[in-house]
Amino acid sequence: MSEIFETAHQSTIGTRFSYQKQIQPNRKTNMGQKTLSYLGPQQWNKLPNDLKKHENVNTFKHKLKTHFFEALKSRNKMGYVF
Repeated sequence: MSEIFETAHQSTIGTRFSYQKQIQPNRKTNMGQKTLSYLGPQQWNKLPNDLKKHENVNTFKHKLKTHFFEALKSRNKMGYVF
C-alpha cells in the first residue's frame, strides 16, 4: 500500500496541520477519480487526526467503526434517509 499512497511533507510555515496527510493525485477524467489511488487519500484525509494516530491495527479498526456509526447516527438525527 505504501507504493500507492504518498504521505505529504508538512512545512512548519502553514497554520493548518493534518496528521499523516496523504497526497491525492490529480485526475482529469471521471474514470480516474474512481480509483483506489484517488479515493484512498481522499477518505484518509477526512478522518480526524486522533483516529489516525493509533498504531495498533485492532484499536484503529475499532475506533474507525465507532466513528463511522456515530456519523451515521448524527446524519439520521438530521433527517437523512438511507
